[in-house]
Parts: sequence; structure tokens; C-alpha cells
Amino acid sequence: MGMLRYIKIRGQWLISALTRYFGLLSVLILGALALGTGAFLLVLNSAYGILPSHLLLAGRETAGASSWRVALLSSGYSIAAYEKMQANHRVQIGIWSNFLRDAGAEVHVIDDADLEGGLDPKIQVLVVPGSLALSDQARRQVSSFVKAGGGLIVEGASGTRDAQDHWKGWDFIRELSGVEGIEVLPAQGQERRFITLVAGSPLTVQLPAGLKLENGFFGENYAVRSGLSSAYWSEWVRPAAPSAPYLSAMTRNVYGKGRVVWLGFGLDAMSEAPIMRRALLQLLGNALAWAAEQPLWQVALWPHQEQGAVNITFDCENDFGNLYHVLDMPEAQRLRFTFFMLSSVAQKNPALVKQAATRGEIAVHGDDHAAFSGQTPEDQAQRLTRAQSVLQALSQTAIVSFRPPEQSYDANTLATLRKLGLTNIFADYLGTASPRLEHETKVGRNFRLPFVNNETTLVRIPRPAYDDYDLFGRAPHTANQALELALADMNQIIHDGGLYVSSMHTTSPWGGLNPDKLPVLAGLIKAVQGRPIWVATVKETAAWWLERSQIQISVNKYSDSVILLQVTNGNDHALENLPLELHLPQNFTGLDIQSSKVDFHPPKWKASETGRLSVVIPSIKRGESKSYILTAKPNTAENKGV
Repeated sequence: MGMLRYIKIRGQWLISALTRYFGLLSVLILGALALGTGAFLLVLNSAYGILPSHLLLAGRETAGASSWRVALLSSGYSIAAYEKMQANHRVQIGIWSNFLRDAGAEVHVIDDADLEGGLDPKIQVLVVPGSLALSDQARRQVSSFVKAGGGLIVEGASGTRDAQDHWKGWDFIRELSGVEGIEVLPAQGQERRFITLVAGSPLTVQLPAGLKLENGFFGENYAVRSGLSSAYWSEWVRPAAPSAPYLSAMTRNVYGKGRVVWLGFGLDAMSEAPIMRRALLQLLGNALAWAAEQPLWQVALWPHQEQGAVNITFDCENDFGNLYHVLDMPEAQRLRFTFFMLSSVAQKNPALVKQAATRGEIAVHGDDHAAFSGQTPEDQAQRLTRAQSVLQALSQTAIVSFRPPEQSYDANTLATLRKLGLTNIFADYLGTASPRLEHETKVGRNFRLPFVNNETTLVRIPRPAYDDYDLFGRAPHTANQALELALADMNQIIHDGGLYVSSMHTTSPWGGLNPDKLPVLAGLIKAVQGRPIWVATVKETAAWWLERSQIQISVNKYSDSVILLQVTNGNDHALENLPLELHLPQNFTGLDIQSSKVDFHPPKWKASETGRLSVVIPSIKRGESKSYILTAKPNTAENKGV
């Protein structure tokens, strides 16, 4: 993996140069001869993004996929049990087989007799896909396999019935997965629920914090109240789950020397939308890697490894003078805000705009409050250009963020934003608690393969469930009631490891900056103080999200206690104190980090109780690659960590 990543990094420059002089066809021929088809495709994908998205997920973002040897159980006892319920378990097995192969695994389908006789020692991970009925011997073999160091991915109510389809209970699942409080979530007809991902787990690396995966919910699903949760059951609108402890939909556990991942949902009920499938592939790829004791990694979600992030934003329109209430608020003096302004109103209040600019970011809300959607490209360009120019002149700052009035915009709006350098847009419910990068692809002059133009990437900022119009305009909440809802919204997003965006208006009478509504803002500010939360402007958040997207990390495992870490800075500027998150093959009591460089400055590191390793690279120059050898002193106990 390390060599392929090196080839990919160097290959982007090489292909660009050769294409300029020889054309694409010659490059393809030379590349195939020099590097071989597989490696060269990886180079092309790094440079131009031509590989299918599911292969990209399996190849770039998971470790050691080609070495996973997986046994997939096709249980005749379970097939018969499902037939009694007029269901076809073979479909479930087929879905699992396709997912595992797409995730890069070498799949061996086994039956009850194969399992009862003992697994091939070469098998790394056993997958039990909702196999309700298992013999006593099969259950014993599964337990022995994991206890001896094997990995297990088990779905739903597997093993809760015996070979004759008699109820045995949840002891098999409880013992292996270490969970308690198992609940059955019955089918809900046409109602849909969601599985929300939690950051900080090895199973959710390279996935957006708070991402909601849609479940059709036409069959039984299961939830637990304990265990190391990587995902929980939720609804679409936040607060999306009961108060903690959340009902877990996916947990992990260490059993003996092995590792167990339990899924409370069936893959056959999950949405088949492309973005959902790609996320499920990443999720299952991570589960395979973790169960097979492979390292997992990502750039930390937030720049100082905070638990979550908060943007406090204001729409500055009618009753512009209400801005003074936040600027004069004592508890707000040390915070930085984002002020989305209507330029037509801002022009009448130049002193207030200048004062606000010292307290954070000035951003575009429009020239007036008319919707952008449906207007001609020329009209939209004139309006945005006028608003940006006026606000830049008043604030003497660069304007790069935009919130469309009434959340109304279209493709022409996005094209104009790119032309004007307005790179951040705050408008949408994204189905996630993380910013989303929207890349623009262009076609080069001498070839027809698309490539990503990072200079025109838009950063979408997720909006909250409740802004002040929801809290006061749509419903007559008191300030205390509104604060309770806003805090529940924020606390859940921070629990997920995501970005919470507070959105308030100057507008009377419902705007959050009106004097009688200010307790909500004051309460939110009080709630973030003293907590590991990054409070930033939209501009600062978007800049960090772009920076972390340009960092490449590769990890090669030499043994359970020794791995090679390589970090490459693809940004056009140096970075200081770059935070990484790693999940090593086992728990450890000490860690030694070495490098071959003479002027080596060892990174700082810290391990959490759940096995997550935080590493901070002191500095890394533009385009620089740094390599480290990490040697862990493992725990002497049998437990290999979580």
C-alpha cells in the first residue's frame, strides 16, 4: 500500500506533464507498460478520479483489503427458518457476498457442516449474516474462533434459535458482543428510520460525523443500550434519538483475543442510493479491517482534536441595529461569529458593519432578501457581485461565505459563487453533521478525462434543525423552551462529533437578537464554554475542511506492534500541529515513534480509553511527505483492546 500511494502522489505530476506533450493515448500505453494495469489505474484515479466510487473507497480508505480472507456463512438451518416466515435468506446472503467483494474481501461461502467442523486457519473474519438458526456445535465453533483471535461480523438476531428452529435467547449475541438491553424494533410498513454514525470509532473513520443512513425498516431491526456504539437509531429531524444512552445500531467488542462487530440492521433493508451504498461499503470495509486487526486512520475531524465544532451565525437584515445586543453581550466578547448581511441594509449602517468585522466574519446574505432561485444567470451574477463588493468595501475584508435568502438557490447560483470566489454556502439539511465538499470537474484541452479543480470547490455547511424562526416564528415557544430545543440539537451533534451551526436573525419580533429572545443565544454560549468544542467562523471551518481533504495518509502494518505511517501534505502551504487519528491493531501501554531524518521532532501522541491514538505532526511543509515508524508496547493481558 505504501508503494502504491507513493506512485499515486508522483504519478499525478507525471501524467500532467506527459499529457501536455504526448496526448492521453500515449500516456495510457506507457503507463500500462511501465506500471502494470492495476497500479496505473490507481495513478489515474488519484489524478483524475476515474475509478468507480466503490473501488475508490475500498482501495484508498481502508487498509489491507486484498489480504482479507472472509468466510461467509450460508446456513441451511437458517434458510429453512426463514422459509417458515415466508422469507428468503439466500437473498440476504447474496447481498452480503456482493458487499464484501465490493469492499475488497476474498469471500469463501461456507455451510453449517463447514462451520461445525472448524474454520480454515487462513480465515481472518467470519461473517454471520442474520443466521437465526445455528446448531450448538456451530455456536461453540464461532466462540472458539473469536476467542483464539479471529474476527467476527454478526448481524441481527443470529444464533437466537437452534438447528430445529427453537428459541434459544440472546445469550450467544450478548456473550460475543458484550451488549445488554437488546430491543426488537418491529417493521414499520412505509415508515423509514435512520442509522446515524458517531465519530471517534474505528468503524466510522473516513465517514462524515452524524451521517444518516436510510433503513427501509420493512423487517425486524434490533437496538441495544450498552456497548461501544459506532451508530445509533434515529429519525431524520433532530433531536433524532432518545436522551442518552442512545439506542445503538452497531457496536464493537473484544472477546478473548478476537474482535466482534455486531450490526442491528439488515443490509437488505438499507437504501440503495449511490451515496448510501458508498457509505455502507466504507463502513463494512472499516468493520473488516478492525475485525482483522488492521490499523485504521484519518485526519482528525477538528484542528485541535476537539469533540465537535460550533459556528454561531447571524442573518443581518431588517432591524439591523439589533446586532448591538450581541456585540455588547459580556459573555460573547471572546467568541468569533459569522454575520450574513444584506448589502442594501449594511450600506445604511457602515459603523456597525465595521464593528462587526472586528468580531468575526462578514458574509453575503444577498443584496436584498429576494430569492435567487429561478433568476437568470446574469441577474444572479449582478446581485452577488454588488453584494460582495459593497460588503468588502465596508468591512475591508475578503468575503467568501454566502447564505441565500429563504434558502433559495439553483445551479446558476452555484456557478456564480465559484466565479466570484464565494466558496462557502450555508443553506442545506445535508443528512450529516459535517461540512460537505462539492468539487467541480473540468475537461482538459488535450484529453477527455475529468479532473477535480480544487480552486472551485464549494464547502456546504449543514444548517441546524432549529433556527430562531423555527423556534419563535413557526411556534410560540418561550425563551426557555427554545433554549431547551436548541441545546438538545447542539448536544446531539457534538455527541456525534459533528458541526453545529446556530442561526439567528436581527428581524423583529421573532429574531434571536431581539432583547426578549437573547437568553437563547446566551444559553448556547454558556453551554460551549469550558468544553472541548471548537467555536469558529464559517470561513475558518471551511478552510480547515479543505486543508484536511488535501492530506494523504498511508499506514502499513508490519506486526501487531509495529506500523509505518506516511503523511503527505497536498496543500499549497505548510501546516502546523496537524492532528491525526489512528486505531492500532491492539491496545498498548507505551509508544515509540522514530524517523530516519536527522532533524527529527517526534510527534506528540495520546491514547484514549477506547483505543484511539491521537498523533500531532509538529509541522509539515507544502508538498512534503513524512514517514514514521510506530512501535507499540502491547498490554500483557489477553484483551487486545477496542
